[in-house]
Amino acid sequence: MTLFETNGVEKSFGGLQALNGVNVSIDEGELVGLIGPNGAGKTTYFNCVTGLLESDDGTVRFNGQDVTNMDSAELAREGMVRTFQLSRTLQTMTVRENVQIAAMDHPGENALTAFRQTDEMYEVEEQITERADDLLNRFDLGHLKDTTAGKISGGDRKILEICRGLMLDPKLFLLDEPFAGVNEATVEEISKYIKNLNDEGMTFVIIEHGLRELVQLVDRLIVLHEGAVLADGDPYEVVSDEQVINVYMGKPMNLDEDTEKEASNA
Repeated sequence: MTLFETNGVEKSFGGLQALNGVNVSIDEGELVGLIGPNGAGKTTYFNCVTGLLESDDGTVRFNGQDVTNMDSAELAREGMVRTFQLSRTLQTMTVRENVQIAAMDHPGENALTAFRQTDEMYEVEEQITERADDLLNRFDLGHLKDTTAGKISGGDRKILEICRGLMLDPKLFLLDEPFAGVNEATVEEISKYIKNLNDEGMTFVIIEHGLRELVQLVDRLIVLHEGAVLADGDPYEVVSDEQVINVYMGKPMNLDEDTEKEASNA
């Protein structure tokens, strides 16, 4: 079943055509990578489909409805959630508070309810705290829950952003460079978390420059070039495509033994 689809999405900045008719279709439960050279339009595409930028043309459909240029907060309520290239943690708040703040429909957001200090408000606060703690424990951040986010490592901030997104119970989770700036052990850890969530049924689209890690993780790879889709298919076939090598990789990918084994079994 198609969960997410874009047809002819275009975006220009002055004379620069950043997106030039992007057509993409993602089925429910897929784990998809999105790659391309710098300036190919990857983050602009994420920004347009998640409501941070208004596209010039084309349509975006999600979960059976037209969501073209829908506000990002409304899209999050519908189940389309994203992270960003640069960590957006609230550095003076604790790790737990960073996760709690993502919860929707908190009664304390209503001034009258907050003033009255109702039982409902306290019950929901307790549920939110329990949910946040469960996520932090699952992703091995429980020991940091009372630490201010500005004091944790870059890798832990990447995982924290994933936890915060999960508070919204996404149907589609778009991750923008989740491996950027973290060490190899953390890349493996984040990959494991993504794979486990996908095995549970969550759909992912992941922008990443760490090509080797992405090829080993995803089931399908899409390549953007000059604002349009250049290739779309099996990751090992895509990275062996002559056009992809020429415009993005420069030379054929040297797969290590583990990757070669996976490729031969694909």
